[in-house]
Amino acid sequence: MNIGAFDPMSEEDALAKKENFKLLLEEDPDEIYENEIGRILIGKRGIFYENKLFPNKDYTYSTHFSKKFVTNNEVKEIIQRLKELTKKVDKNNSTFFYYGFMYKGGESYELSYNFYRNLKEELGELRVEMPETAKIKIYSEIETTFEGGVNDCIISILKLPEKNIMVTISHEQGRIITQF
Repeated sequence: MNIGAFDPMSEEDALAKKENFKLLLEEDPDEIYENEIGRILIGKRGIFYENKLFPNKDYTYSTHFSKKFVTNNEVKEIIQRLKELTKKVDKNNSTFFYYGFMYKGGESYELSYNFYRNLKEELGELRVEMPETAKIKIYSEIETTFEGGVNDCIISILKLPEKNIMVTISHEQGRIITQF
């Protein structure tokens, strides 16, 4: 997917659409998952993810998604896979590759390769402890093996007391809105 193919939208318009979609799901949610940092609403109209610390910068919503519950060990395997993938992504096979983790207290780690803009950025410190939230954004031709061979997607994971929820929103199906 070419990130340059997205239609530009003003921040004001993006936030208005985000708030409208969020309000629709808050009216009649089927499921709500949250911890101190993240929140996921699931309803008949779709899915909404928001980072409570940065609600106007870190959110995603769509009408096409899948969800599953994952163990702490599975989350650790995903994190290890992300580390392995950073050695494989390059400008020939990827447009954008990002993962970010937020830990208790709001400290974070982010790794971003934006090949469309020729930028690499690493912020914060990667920790051994489980993150409270994890967000992965990928536009790539490489096999990620996170969710049924989906290559272009956003994945959000929330750490919950007894189980972790992982939602995958595929860009291949379209109808996705996210703030970069």
